[in-house]
Amino acid sequence: MDESSILITPDLVRHYHQTGYVLLPAALNATDLALLREECDALVNHCSLENDLVTQLG
Repeated sequence: MDESSILITPDLVRHYHQTGYVLLPAALNATDLALLREECDALVNHCSLENDLVTQLG
């Protein structure tokens, strides 16, 4: 297993089935996370300016 691999344990699977989500703190590196945040901010800002969050985001 290399450094970028994430081990999905039985406890994580159980948590997912119970709650519908799992937190994976190391799933994205800092660069990818920063890009994702920028894109999310741009999308929210665009939708906010259009005053139509429901239509834009579904």
